[in-house]
Amino acid sequence: GDSYVIKEDVLSAYADVHLNTFVGGRPLDIVAGLRFTKTDVTSTGTRRILTNLLKLEASGILTPVYDPASLDVTDITSSYDNWLPSLNLSFEPVDNLILRLSTSKTLTRPVLESLAPSINYTRLFAESRRASSNNPFLKPFSSFNIDASVEWYFKKGSGLSASFFRKRISDYIVPVVSIENIDTIADPAYRSFSITRPENAERAALHGFTFAALPT
Repeated sequence: GDSYVIKEDVLSAYADVHLNTFVGGRPLDIVAGLRFTKTDVTSTGTRRILTNLLKLEASGILTPVYDPASLDVTDITSSYDNWLPSLNLSFEPVDNLILRLSTSKTLTRPVLESLAPSINYTRLFAESRRASSNNPFLKPFSSFNIDASVEWYFKKGSGLSASFFRKRISDYIVPVVSIENIDTIADPAYRSFSITRPENAERAALHGFTFAALPT
């Protein structure tokens, strides 16, 4: 049967600087940081080899035939490096009024199951064939983030705040459909498949506002 092992090794280092200063006599706090991360991924596995599809006489359904004597062995390695900076500012222009600004770059790794070198045949008919596959070469998608807020504490235990956020996402992972041939199938009439697999293919942007009140 099919079996897979996904190994992910992550090495990270982080440095930050804290600075408390004044602008126009008012307090300004600065925190700047930089993270480096290196990721090595190994996807190994074995899967059955589909050798043919047989059509039943009174039906359009195809019956899969697998090689009983051998398996397809896969061993794929990939790696990627990322620099992830961040900056946080907090300024109090007047007493009890705080302005905050944060920027950062973050990444989200694909789930491990998506990296398995596997394929699942989901529809086997004479008129059409479909399959779903994973992608061992997936990279994480990254996001450049901006957050800004105003906080007013007009008395002890009470306050109002308003904030804005924006995220610009690169290499977003989406399902992509392509027409491919499964060359191990003996009958050329049934080699063509519509295969869906995850790909780093999209850019996206999100933004929004939030408001909050803290009454006594």
